Amino acid sequence: MMHNILSEIQAKITGIRDVLIPLLQAEIETKDGEIKALNSILNDARLNLSEAEDNLSATQNRWIERTASHNTLIQQYDNELLAIKDAENALKKGGIFRQ
Repeated sequence: MMHNILSEIQAKITGIRDVLIPLLQAEIETKDGEIKALNSILNDARLNLSEAEDNLSATQNRWIERTASHNTLIQQYDNELLAIKDAENALKKGGIFRQ
């Protein structure tokens, strides 16, 4: 009877050693490979996000510059229109009229 129990235990140990442990090792290696692949994807995504943030910041800065330039041009245009009106008024006061 004790021999049967030892034989059963030995068979279980052999099964664990020959089947279960290699199966678990294969599963661990598979999961490890998946984790490495996902980490690579995550790192790429982080890099892409960083580049996108830099591009957005540059675009926003350029937009601010263009807005300022646009506002300056509008102000210059308005000033020139006022100068034209002032010149027309001065000419009218001097008796010169536009035809």
